[in-house]
Amino acid sequence: MIAGHGTEARLDARRPARDLEHFRAIAAHQRFANLALLTQSVMFGFALLPPLPEQLGAVFQVIAAVLGFGALVAAVQLIDALYNSVVAALCAPLLLIPALSLLVAMVFSVLANRRLRAAGFTTPFLGAHPDDLR
Repeated sequence: MIAGHGTEARLDARRPARDLEHFRAIAAHQRFANLALLTQSVMFGFALLPPLPEQLGAVFQVIAAVLGFGALVAAVQLIDALYNSVVAALCAPLLLIPALSLLVAMVFSVLANRRLRAAGFTTPFLGAHPDDLR
């Protein structure tokens, strides 16, 4: 484009909005992934407790399975927002291994933190709130 034309200025004006939406997507998925990591860590802590009665043990297993699936989905969405769906698909099998899933999700959460901070956004404990990014 020729400098000074209206089309170039409009394209430049739209680009920050796209970038902002991209950062909001990263922030939303990071918050979900961090919350899933936190709950999964608590569930691992409960797993170290003495054996529970049979009915409570079954309820605990169902809750753990739901939280594990939620953490898997959250991590895959975060990886997709950070990179692309191919990288997310390659990392998905790693997220099925219990202890390794926590490590992989933490690594990508740290990468999301770095990307948001490099863009000038603050990231509190659970990550930046998407609506706070302006």
